[in-house]
Amino acid sequence: MPFGLCPGPSQPKDLDSFLIPFVDELKSLRNGVPAYDAHSQQTFLLKAHLVLVTGDTPGVSKLFHLSGHNAKHPCRACKLEGTPYVNYYKSKKGQERQITTHYYLPRPPAASFQRNGAICIDVSKFPSRTKENYKANGLASVRNPEEAIQTGIKGISPLVLLLDTVHFPISAPFDVMHLVYLGFVRDLCRLLSRSFLKAAPLNEHQGGMSEKEWQQLGIDMTRIGSPKDWGRNARNIEKHIKGFKAEELSNFLVHYLLPLTFN
Repeated sequence: MPFGLCPGPSQPKDLDSFLIPFVDELKSLRNGVPAYDAHSQQTFLLKAHLVLVTGDTPGVSKLFHLSGHNAKHPCRACKLEGTPYVNYYKSKKGQERQITTHYYLPRPPAASFQRNGAICIDVSKFPSRTKENYKANGLASVRNPEEAIQTGIKGISPLVLLLDTVHFPISAPFDVMHLVYLGFVRDLCRLLSRSFLKAAPLNEHQGGMSEKEWQQLGIDMTRIGSPKDWGRNARNIEKHIKGFKAEELSNFLVHYLLPLTFN
């Protein structure tokens, strides 16, 4: 239930200041306010608690003072550490610039085990974030901003600091819509259509389709008569994927992909 909008043109410099009135109201509702039930014709004590916060990764990072998904420590659930790599590129003005990208490779032996001769990663063994170490890391970064590089935590959200019902990171789970449907499925389509990378030779792999096959898949998709409760009728994904919403990408992954790509 969205409780506010920041119309822009820029994001708020101090998002916490916008949250405080909301937090104050929740603190009042924690103890309850008198209300009237018209059905039973009785008064009762109305209480409300915040227990779940959702959004895309940049939004959740802003809300909980995290360094973000490109940082050295990007994950809000565990302490996965990225390996930096410096990329050089030319700007529009022809100036040479560099940008540091992190790659997140689970490193053995900390979370690995052998199975049939292969090294497997046990994600359950990754060091997890807790409400306690989140507060400790956030407090250290408030005192010294350089600490955020080593922890991925830049501060403490008032939602965690002032509300007993918000437990980081449990109250901010990863959502399927952004990670799978709007993220993974689009990447999957780029791999299938051999357009994932800008360098054309790098897109030649056994899992890809020819341009003609991908175009035909889109045409075949428009002929699908799907149930009305699945939402919008199937559109040509080859032509309209940029306009696809999460529901359409979900239908493509769950219902259409296998029959359309069979053999």
